[in-house]
Formats: sequence, C-alpha cells, structure tokens
Amino acid sequence: MENPCRIVCFGDSITKAWVPIFKEEMKRRYPDYRIDVLNMGVVSDTTVQALHRIRYVLAENPDVVLVGFGMNDLRKGVDRATFKRNLSSIARQFHDRKIRSLFLTINPDYNSTGRTSKKISVYNQDIVEIAHHYGFRIIDIFSAFTERVTPVSRGLYDEIHPNDFGNGIIVKELLDIVPLSKTVIVWTFNGEYCFCNYKCPYCYVPPEVNTGHAYQGNPEKWHRALKTNFGNEKLVFYFSFGEPMASLGFYEILEMIGSESRWEAHITTNLSMPLDRLLRTRLLKENRFHLNASFHPTETDIAPFTEKLLSLRKHGTEASVIYVMYPTQIFPFIKYFSVFNKLGFFVHVRRFRGNYNGLKYPQAYTSEERQFITQFCDSLTVKYMLNDMECNPGETSQKLSNAGMNYFMLDHEGNIWLSPDYKGTHPLWNIFKDRFKPYSRYIPYGGSMLGSVNIIASLKETRMRQLEGNFTWFFAQQGGCYRDEAGKLHYPHLLS
Repeated sequence: MENPCRIVCFGDSITKAWVPIFKEEMKRRYPDYRIDVLNMGVVSDTTVQALHRIRYVLAENPDVVLVGFGMNDLRKGVDRATFKRNLSSIARQFHDRKIRSLFLTINPDYNSTGRTSKKISVYNQDIVEIAHHYGFRIIDIFSAFTERVTPVSRGLYDEIHPNDFGNGIIVKELLDIVPLSKTVIVWTFNGEYCFCNYKCPYCYVPPEVNTGHAYQGNPEKWHRALKTNFGNEKLVFYFSFGEPMASLGFYEILEMIGSESRWEAHITTNLSMPLDRLLRTRLLKENRFHLNASFHPTETDIAPFTEKLLSLRKHGTEASVIYVMYPTQIFPFIKYFSVFNKLGFFVHVRRFRGNYNGLKYPQAYTSEERQFITQFCDSLTVKYMLNDMECNPGETSQKLSNAGMNYFMLDHEGNIWLSPDYKGTHPLWNIFKDRFKPYSRYIPYGGSMLGSVNIIASLKETRMRQLEGNFTWFFAQQGGCYRDEAGKLHYPHLLS
C-alpha cells in the first residue's frame, strides 16, 4: 500500500457513516504507515451533486479515492442514463489524474415489500462496467451483504442505511481490498515451458520440455493491450519460467515496462547470462527491477555467481539467493550458505518437489533433513512450502485467495489465468479480445498450490501485507527474518 497514503471517501450518507470505523481500523492495522482518511460523504447526495463536489476531492491530492454513490440516484429518480453519464465523468477525472480509485457497489435495501429493490442490481451492473472500463477496482458491498446478512434488514437500521453490524461488513470488505495497491502479473511471454540453458536434475520441468521460444514480438501491441485493460494501475511483471534472460525479446519487454513509471519487473534467473545490458536498463537504474538469483551447484561454481551478485549490488540491486534442497545438496548447503551469509546476501531455501531414488519429496525428507532445512527458513516457508501445500489439494482449493483479483498469470497469447500454480479451468479473459474482468473479492482458490511466495501472500489467512520490492525478502521478513542495524541477517530458526 502507498505510504504515506491519503484516502478520500467520496459518497453519500452511507459512506459518511462507515468512514470513522474504517479510519480507525486502518490506523490499527498499519501503525507504521502515515495514513490520512478524509470523510467526504454527504447526506442525500446523488452523482449530480457529486459532479459539483469532485473539484474539492481533487484539491485534496488523494492517493486513493473510494467512490460510493447510487442509492440516492435510484431513489430520487436520477435515471440510469444520467447516472451512467455522471459516474463515467467522475471515473474519467480520477483516471486522467492517475488516482487509484475503487468503486463500491450499492448495498441491498429492504423496502416495504420486504425485498431488495431490483433496480439496485441494475445500477450495480453500471458501476462495475464503468469502473472496469477505466481499469478501476470494485468493492462488492452488495455481494458481501447478501452472503453474510439474512435477512438483509438485520444489517440496516432503516430501509437503506447500514447499522453497526452492516457498517462492520462494509469495513471488512474495504480492509481486504484497499491495501492492495498493485497488481502482480506472472508473464510467460516466451511460453510457459520455454528455453532454459541449465539442465538441473531437480527441476520440476524436464529438460526436454523446457525448450523453444514462443514470443511473437510486437511490444507495442502488448503495451496498448495492457494499458487498455489495467489503466493506470501499478503493475509488477514477474518472469521466472525457463531462463528469462535467455528468452527472445527479453530486453524489448523490459524496455516497454520501463517506459511506464508505475510498472516494475521482478525476475528469477540463474545469473548465467551477461549482465552488461541489464545494468543499463531504465528499470534497474530507477530501482524498479528486483531479482532472485537461483544458485544451482550442479551447473555453476559459487565464485562467478557471487561476482555477479556483487556487481548487481554495486549498481543498486540487492538480489535474494534461491537454493533448492535436493537430497544430495542438503548438507553441502552449509558451505554455500557461509559464503552468501558472510557477504550479506539473503538465502531463501526451497523444498525439492519430485522423485529421487524412488521416493517422493518433500514428503520423504527425514527428520534430520527437515530439521536442518528449517534452520534456514522463515516461519511462513516452513508452514506453507517445506510442508508442501500441494499434498492437500482438497484443503488448498478452499482457501480464500486474491488470485484472479490482484495476482494473475498472463500467457504468451494474451490470456489471463487465475495464477501459475493453478490456472483454473479457463482463462478469465484475453487482453487483446476482451476487457478488464478481475474478481472483486477473495474467493476459494479452487485447486492445488505449488507454494510460491506470491500464491502464499495471496491467501487471506496469512494476513500478509502485499509484497513490495524484492518479493522474496519482503515475504521472509513477514516470516521472521530481519537484518539488524549492523547489516547482519537473522533467520528465526537458526541458532547463532
């Protein structure tokens, strides 16, 4: 989330009522952030009055605007065409000023018939359509109410206004979505299974599969489609399939990403390729490029590997080192760890997934091996990776995740999928053929989780802050790792 963050809550009396609760909860959850929440909810306002007031919202120079109109429009006779025109004007003005904006759907009412007015669903469709047209997010208050409140009147103190219970539901929904200030896109632009110059025996993708290049070129076409779909959102593109730096078009993709000041790139690479061109990229120079360096002792020596890590550090990029605990590489790890640790490089160990000597890992790790590996793990890695969530797809499929909302996989044909861990049964949409169609709420994940840091961070149960900077290091910090004032790294389970 932005820090500092100035949030304007722009709406009617319904907005005015929940803002004080939201403000207190944001301060409680983010005590180390500078958050300013302004209440610009006005009793009886429709989008007609909102158009007259929007200049005051803009004058506050907000980082985030929460937009909540519609209930008064439909009750005071503002016809649908006028409502859409007014709301579009509001959205366009925020879009033109690149303000992150979230649009709230209208909560259910409870009228004299004892039912929710049918018009609310119609106006909510318009809110969703307009928000998505400009690449803005939806906070689906209507769905939250209908799922959690039976009858609807239990959450209202009159026909339309939420009571304390109803406002609590609204605020819970806001707290789930508002802090998600960026979207992470795992982009397999060169194909999901593509060229890699290493033949690691422990890779979960066989060497004969990791071949070829699927990239079709035309970065201008990709740029247009991404802007059309995601508008002014802060995007982080993550590259990890095959060896990204050996992919066709890698540097023209980086150049395209670098042209947008709100876009970043994150990569997992084996560091086998020359760094000269990478060090000259705009992304790296502007500290918008983050890197995981996978050390593979079967393929390279530690000396040239650390030389490249130090070169990156010299140019302002601090890499996290990735190491896979393959059965034959478990105990030899200590000599490599000593080198990385002495140089101050954080190492994130990963469990081996696959078969070795007829045994299936990570289940086959002995107690001694598991205890050894745990020493070098943060607590989240132990819980969600070392113990391998993939073993329990029935359980993981029901875990609430923001995959499909602020975390996606984008393939080389422009299809948006749920995630690279579990793609789902069909694409959510295609950025060349369709328009922005993200989910608006945490939903049951639906499949097996391979346990990447991104998918674990997407889980609602972890209550993690959205990953920032170098994702792996930020993830590990939330699992108990830290660097002290002297620069020494500390792992929560490692006895010094």
